[in-house]
Amino acid sequence: MNRSTDSASRVSSALLGERIAVRGITFVSEPVLATVLSQLDLDFAFVNAESSDAVLVAEALRERHLASMWVVNGPFGTVAAKRGWSTALMDVVRARDDIGAALDAQVQETLGQIERAVLVGSSALVVAEDLSVASGFLMGPNDALELIVPRLGRLAQEAKKRGLPAVLHSDGDIRAFLPALAEAGFSAVHIGGIGWEAFESQYEAARRQGLAVIGGLEGAELRSGRDAAVAVGERCSALASQSGLMIADDGGMTTPEEAVSFTLAIKATGETDSRREI
Repeated sequence: MNRSTDSASRVSSALLGERIAVRGITFVSEPVLATVLSQLDLDFAFVNAESSDAVLVAEALRERHLASMWVVNGPFGTVAAKRGWSTALMDVVRARDDIGAALDAQVQETLGQIERAVLVGSSALVVAEDLSVASGFLMGPNDALELIVPRLGRLAQEAKKRGLPAVLHSDGDIRAFLPALAEAGFSAVHIGGIGWEAFESQYEAARRQGLAVIGGLEGAELRSGRDAAVAVGERCSALASQSGLMIADDGGMTTPEEAVSFTLAIKATGETDSRREI
């Protein structure tokens, strides 16, 4: 089996909950991605479906023998960007049927991206939908469970039909939604923007629901200097060896300094372990 096929197989197995050590990178610009990949031996990377170069990036990853994960925007975030966030959040209460119809239309439009993910050979579909933020829930949890999660589930189920595990990305504390996300058909979550201690508690909650977890290299630690980056890499390695973790950044890297810290953190996880089962 060549390494490209092996990488995709390993990532797919990890997304299904198997304890296989894999490492990757998520939401970064293409220049940062190219720089990091020239220095590290990773297993997967996120590809933004909205980028004009998305297909080329996915092909480049395949040439580097990395698995790609195809990232689409969630329905509520897309509708809110069109209406304005304050308007959309008010419509959750004052115009529930109207925004529900808009969400259904957006889901229908996004379904087409699943075919693109299959065509470029991606290993997973990632739906980026913030159900929470660092300061708290985006809306009442019951509102999100009624309006958003079932529509996210339509995307997850369609991806599953096409052989793609579905991953939900969200910032903040999403423990209230984990059972519903698992029931809706998601295989994994990518969580971040919360710091290591909060990440660890969410990680444990997600694993109890049978969800794989991507992340661990929290931006708060990567921005706290090299020693902190190495320390969080070591903690991620320990967590992965105990109960499985797909080690990656939390999606908040924006500066060259953070990319350097990410490189140090990944190296601290033990690159020699990246091709073995735990």
